[in-house]
Amino acid sequence: MSTAILSYPRPIVFAPAMNQIMWNNPAFQRNKKRLEEDGHRVVQVIPTVELATGQYEGYAPSTEDLILQLASLRMSQLSTKRPDTALGRNPVAKPQQGPQ
Repeated sequence: MSTAILSYPRPIVFAPAMNQIMWNNPAFQRNKKRLEEDGHRVVQVIPTVELATGQYEGYAPSTEDLILQLASLRMSQLSTKRPDTALGRNPVAKPQQGPQ
């Protein structure tokens, strides 16, 4: 996954879901902070209930926060792009020819 992130030229939205031990791990917290410093977005998480035990044992993003982060990121991308690239069109690329 890290090479895919390195090759993607735009911010990425991360929606972590993990148990409390992983969430509180200093290495994860450093990585999360670095992603945010690099311009990526990490969706805020809320405590979640483990279905098997009924206990609050992990963290996951709320659906509303995830949708808002994705929509906000896409809107910021659209507002900073030329009209011909806003929908993913590359004006430099040659159109592909169909079968002849």
